[in-house]
Amino acid sequence: MDADEDTDVDLSLILPSRQPSAVLLNRFERLVASDAADHFFLFPTFKETPMRAPTGFVMSVDRDKPFKLDCFCSELFTGTTIAEVKDFNESEFYIHHAARIAATKKLHADMQERDIYPDLVGNAKTGEDLQKWLPFIGRDDGYCGLYAGTVLDAKTQTYGRKWFIICYDGLSDSLLSDLEHYFIECEKQGKSFANVLLEDMVMLRVKNIARRNRRKRILEMAQTLELSVDVHNDVSCYRESEDEDFELLATDVWETETFITRLNKTEIQFYSDVACVSLCKGDVIVNRTLAQGPMLIVGPETNSSSHRSNRTWSAQNSQSSHESCGFLSRYPLAPAVGDSKYKNLQANVFIGGSKYDNDEKTAAILTDELTAVEFELGRNAVDFPRPVEFSPILVLV
Repeated sequence: MDADEDTDVDLSLILPSRQPSAVLLNRFERLVASDAADHFFLFPTFKETPMRAPTGFVMSVDRDKPFKLDCFCSELFTGTTIAEVKDFNESEFYIHHAARIAATKKLHADMQERDIYPDLVGNAKTGEDLQKWLPFIGRDDGYCGLYAGTVLDAKTQTYGRKWFIICYDGLSDSLLSDLEHYFIECEKQGKSFANVLLEDMVMLRVKNIARRNRRKRILEMAQTLELSVDVHNDVSCYRESEDEDFELLATDVWETETFITRLNKTEIQFYSDVACVSLCKGDVIVNRTLAQGPMLIVGPETNSSSHRSNRTWSAQNSQSSHESCGFLSRYPLAPAVGDSKYKNLQANVFIGGSKYDNDEKTAAILTDELTAVEFELGRNAVDFPRPVEFSPILVLV
């Protein structure tokens, strides 16, 4: 199918070398025809697995339409969270490296046996937990581990080697199963997309659970490795009395979610294995192969003081060779920033990508061929600061 044909499945972002199959396009078109969605924007990192929901797209739907669960996959609220290790002593760490490896293996074994998960529905008034729960392994391909990277220190404006604990995870199978039953009930009750995705306390709670679990896993990993990270109170945790201490969560410095929803005027957009940059902390985390470790794509500088990382990907503030802001694409495992010339797709979008697909050997690097593609699409990639790569040291998979 040609990208210029009149279709509700937008293929304008797909490179000629990797076209979706007719079966995949037919699946999307059936969803549009069934009134489940209005538009699908397909990305170069799309996945089409037999009998499984496809990924690598942005779906748009009118907020007032009756809710349909057909478009949603089993990876809701997946994200990557990074916390910095404080006062890391590299020489001392490796003296006791064997003991820490053993402790990590024991932690992994213990987590496999845990069966106390947070309830889908929390306190009716506050959304807080109804019982205590321990960090859980959500996705089969999730990970949590210690990484090193050379990053720019915002205070000194110099580059230095630092250490981080990074967690990539989503919801557990039990929570996803409960959420599916909940979606079925919402559909039977005739709720709108806005009712379910934007206004419902259950969805806000589930998103909060996924975020908190990643921070819990990071803190547990830090304690297992006898390392220190900044922490803050978990205000959503269960407490028997007001005098009881809050549980603690690791404080993140970067976070990117790749299965998430956002409101765009009267439309709701669902991002499947794609991140909305305007919902990130400026810089964007891209997962690659597990052996490579994730990559941090550094956003353009801005003078805005309101943004937590003092960066933004908006068309008004980014350096560009065109007034339209253009489009950045490092196919297949890196981000893309577009603008309104791509129909209804917002400027703040980037491509996600799987780190476990053995067929995708290409790393997110600028080859001559890819640079030519970027220039053709209107973005000079040289304008962006160099990305940060994180090297794995000890990872719990």
